[in-house]
Amino acid sequence: MDKGWVVTITLCVMSLSVASIFVLLGPVGRALGERLSGRKRLDDQELRDLRGEVEDLRHQLGDVQERVDFAERLLAKQRVAQHIGTGE
Repeated sequence: MDKGWVVTITLCVMSLSVASIFVLLGPVGRALGERLSGRKRLDDQELRDLRGEVEDLRHQLGDVQERVDFAERLLAKQRVAQHIGTGE
């Protein structure tokens, strides 16, 4: 085996090892550990609050979608009027 390949593979393995350590020791690793151990559980009130927030966000998203649809219709009408006005 060529020495270049050995060095390349060694550097790749070391880089992946260091990256894995940072991920596992960081917030992602802590969250994963808490989830696996079952320590972090939401109580009923927190769950109800989160569901309420999700429902509010759904309503807000629906309102935004309606506004975007309205704006798109206005722009389409304006473009049609411009094309008619220029005779295109």
